[in-house]
Amino acid sequence: MFEGCEALVGVIMPDTVTSIGGDVFDDCDSLYAVYYGGDKNKWNKVKVKESNEDLAEAIFYYSESA
Repeated sequence: MFEGCEALVGVIMPDTVTSIGGDVFDDCDSLYAVYYGGDKNKWNKVKVKESNEDLAEAIFYYSESA
């Protein structure tokens, strides 16, 4: 979806996300921040497939109301 999007610096994800396919954030070298609608525990249950290292290196901001 965002593969190779070098200009992507942030993304907002709702807490309804349950999985992220392979290569979705591959080569998104500028990805800095992920705003997730759920809490950290819920994010830890999201299945993230291979080649999403740039996502893993971003700073996560979780919803305080979740």
